[in-house]
Formats: sequence, structure tokens, C-alpha cells
Amino acid sequence: MGVFQRIREKRMLDSNSLATTLTSIIGAEKITETEAMNIPSLAACVEFISSKVAELPIKLYCECGDETQELTDDKRVSLLNDSTGDLLDCYQLKKAVIRDYLLFGNGYIYPEKRRNQFVSLRYIKQNNVNCVKNSDPIFKKADFMIYDRKFRDDELIRVLRSSTDGVTGTGVIDEANELLTVIYKTMIFEKYLVVNGGNKKGFLKSARKLSDEAMESLRNAWNKLYSNNGNNMMLLNDGIDFKESSNTSVEMQLNENKKANNDYVCEIFNLSPSVIAGTANDESYTTAIKTAVMPVIRAFETALNQGLLLESERHRHYFAFDTTELLKGDILKRYQAYQIGLANNFLQADEVRYKEDL
Repeated sequence: MGVFQRIREKRMLDSNSLATTLTSIIGAEKITETEAMNIPSLAACVEFISSKVAELPIKLYCECGDETQELTDDKRVSLLNDSTGDLLDCYQLKKAVIRDYLLFGNGYIYPEKRRNQFVSLRYIKQNNVNCVKNSDPIFKKADFMIYDRKFRDDELIRVLRSSTDGVTGTGVIDEANELLTVIYKTMIFEKYLVVNGGNKKGFLKSARKLSDEAMESLRNAWNKLYSNNGNNMMLLNDGIDFKESSNTSVEMQLNENKKANNDYVCEIFNLSPSVIAGTANDESYTTAIKTAVMPVIRAFETALNQGLLLESERHRHYFAFDTTELLKGDILKRYQAYQIGLANNFLQADEVRYKEDL
């Protein structure tokens, strides 16, 4: 019985070693930001969502009794919509934060304050922020290190995606790393085919031993054939044969796989491929706004209410995006909505003209 036990343990050890080896060779590779943004469908999805959010104005409201008033003369409104006080303008700041939010799950802004007055909003690239957390799963605390400076968790505005600790999130690069890696490797394979003139990989088989001069001549002819410069050719003498090494079924289905993978990328962002292609109808576009853009807007609003409101303002003040800008491209629907608002007396003519910049 002891012999069989040792054999069983050895098999388990061999299986674990094999799994560890395969993971280290295949699974450990992680796609980078530059590689991910080279994938057209992913870059288009990130551009669509980030640009839609960045073009929206952000307003500050105050609940005063039974009325809700918009505060237009607050410095924070100016920082969010006009000038951030940083090199990035407000559009670039919002777009950069959303890009980091989508790709890495973390978007950071440093709100510079002098006493209780906000003077600037400064975007911080997510890879410049290091989070130091305690080990308590209930009473969680964290500090942030940016270069040689230490910040408390309430000193940074954090826009987080799929967060479980309140200080770090999970982006699509980590969530769909295997899929994105496959798509990127497919693009590299296509690039290889283009660079090599579409010639397949393979090896040469010789019936007899070749001399050094013959080997060198064959090597030069081989390099010319795969250089993709003009109409190159090579002659194989008697006894030398070419054997293909990459004639697989996957190679014959690259176009089908590429289209399916691009659709999967759109699904990660809750977008329809027709929206990215620019062929979506009004219903598909509205669905894309609801499923892909609005959750990002809500995450951004929550982060602003957490980081830009003073303690005395938290019960009555709140920031909100003006989402009516999303429908400004459809003038018929916009005017029909104004007509309903005017007919039911919750909009006035001067308010409609203000929304239309008249």
C-alpha cells in the first residue's frame, strides 16, 4: 500500500510541477497599455466612452428646503468645466481619468486646497500612485505614495472600477488579459506575414550534407525570399526540399476569429459593435449610453462627491453631470423633449434657450 501511495504522490507532484511550468510560460504574460491600445476595437471603445464623458459639463447643486438650486459661482465648478489650474484642461483631465479607470480600474485626481478653498485639480497617472493598505478586512485604512510624498486616502479623488477595498480597482487589462493577449498575438502574426510577403514558416530538408559555401548561399537566398523587397525567388537544387511548419486550421480562420474577438472586446465594455462601427441606430446608441457611459458617469460623480465636498456640505450639496448634452446631436428628439417640458410647466422658455446656448 505504501508503494502505491508514493506513486500517487509522485504523479500529483508531477502534475503540479507541469501546471506551474505551463503557467509560468503561458499564463504569466500580461499585455501592456501600449499593446492593448494597439487593438483597434479596444481603442475605439475607450475613445467612445471617455470622449462622451469628457464632453459633459459638471454642475453643483444644493438642496435648499423643497428646492434644488444650481450653484454657478462656485470655484469647483470652474475647475471642472473651465480651467483646472493644471497643464491639462478640463476635457483632457476627465478623458485621462476615464481612460485609466477603464484600462486599469484606477483614476486619480489631486485636488489642491488652501485651507477650505480648492485652487486646482491635478491629474495623476495611475502608475505613479502606490497604495499602502492595512491588513484589517473590516476597518480598512490606506495611504498613497506618489514619488516621495505621502497622502492620506481623503486627499485624493479616486474613480474606481470593480473595487473591493475602496482604494484600488480592476481594469479590463486585468479582467480580460488572456483575450487581449490572444488578439494582440494575432495582430503580431499578421504583421509577420506582411513583413515576410505572406510566405509561410518552414524548414529545408537536404538529402546530403551541404558544404559551408552552399549553406551560406542558401541562407542568403532564404533571407532575400523573406525580405518582402520586390519579387524575390530562390532555387532549390536536387536533394533539397521545403517543408511547411505552420499550416494549421487556425491560420485558415484568422478573419473569423478576429471578428469574433473584436465583438468580445465590445461586450467587455457593454457596447454594441455597431456603435463602434458608426452604423448604430437611435435605439442601439441610447442603449450604449445607458449600459456603457452612464455607469462611468455615476462612478465619477460619486468620486467627486467624496473628494470635493466639505464635511459641512455632504448632506445638501452634490455634483452631477449634465447628461442632456448626450442628446444634443439629435435635434428632433431634443426639441420634442423641450416641448413636453414646456407643456407640463417644469421648463421655461429662458431655461430652454440657456440649454441651447442662445
